[in-house]
Amino acid sequence: MSDHKANAVLNSHGGLQKVSLCFLALVLLFSFRSDHRFDGRDLLRQIYSRYHGKWYHNLQYTQDVNFFKKGKNNGTQRWFERILFPAVLRIDYVDPRKRNIDIITRDTMWEFRKGLLRNVIPGMGDGVFLSGGLYFYTLEEDERKLKDMGINLDKFFKTNWKNRPVYVLGADRENSRENQIWFDANNLYIVRLLNFFDSSRQDQILEGHVHLNGGWNETRTSIYVNDTLVLVQTNSDLVSDAPVNPADFDPGQILANKPAQ
Repeated sequence: MSDHKANAVLNSHGGLQKVSLCFLALVLLFSFRSDHRFDGRDLLRQIYSRYHGKWYHNLQYTQDVNFFKKGKNNGTQRWFERILFPAVLRIDYVDPRKRNIDIITRDTMWEFRKGLLRNVIPGMGDGVFLSGGLYFYTLEEDERKLKDMGINLDKFFKTNWKNRPVYVLGADRENSRENQIWFDANNLYIVRLLNFFDSSRQDQILEGHVHLNGGWNETRTSIYVNDTLVLVQTNSDLVSDAPVNPADFDPGQILANKPAQ
């Protein structure tokens, strides 16, 4: 066989070998994809991709709070709330001039009454995180935070609830006693939170969502403990990305400007 013919044969076999290797790689790739089960981390990535870099940076609204006891209205208060993402919520109670204020940071709640510090409570920032703070951290930070909240990212399922498709993060079946976050399947905002404690279940239902400058916020939240209604919060006058003074969200500034004794 001449050198020219030998090279042709070798080139031919080399080409077939390359094609075979490419085909094998594609088979393995699609086999891997078909074996991969969509889980909570995939859902988190999908939600994060939808809103990261788009969500509004701050929000203010008026909240009317109705308290219930044994199924009957047990009082009403009006709160004025401001969120500065990713991690701070300020609540002025009833009359802002009286300086009855709570400031909730990522890991602490500071209670001020008449401008004086009354209490410091650790571990109160989950609500701000779920209201939109998660879109300002990295995915890795979000995963750690959700794990700290008792959300199992290995678990996920789809279902229909209140005549809409929803994704459930933290459980793999209905009626599971595991902490869960329920998302609207179309717009990927939170519609329900389930938290389980030793002998109780807290169920938060979020409704009446409105679109605000790249994100969403609910206008009504109903909270049940062991299937008994205990609280209804109704939000109005929602404004996103208004000019803010960061000092208003700093507990140190309130301490520095405390009223004279």
